[in-house]
Amino acid sequence: MDMHEVTVETLCRAWLDAKRDEDEAADLRKSLAAEIVARIPGDAESTDRREVNGLKLVITRKLTRTVGKSLSEDWAQLPLTVQQAFRWKPEIELKNLRALEFAAPDDYRIAATYITTKPATPSVSIEGGV
Repeated sequence: MDMHEVTVETLCRAWLDAKRDEDEAADLRKSLAAEIVARIPGDAESTDRREVNGLKLVITRKLTRTVGKSLSEDWAQLPLTVQQAFRWKPEIELKNLRALEFAAPDDYRIAATYITTKPATPSVSIEGGV
């Protein structure tokens, strides 16, 4: 097809068709990934690497943590160890939060009241076989 002989309308319609196909393919890929994740259980925060008939499968599960707005209101009254669990945006300083969980469980419980935790969408990558 000589692109110079094709109308802009035809190009636009072809673009829309390609976009629809792309969206359908992305939806299918996400559905397949969800089914793979459902069939291979794992911890909420984990990476599972395995080989499946010559394919390298990696499932990475994470938790998404967000900070509640009340943190800024209570900031001045919090112990320094709790404050160190956060970057001031406020964002969670995950390394310090995890350390706090084990080193000072009482302070961790205080910090946890300001955090909403939910599972992130697991990522799936597959290599080989093509």
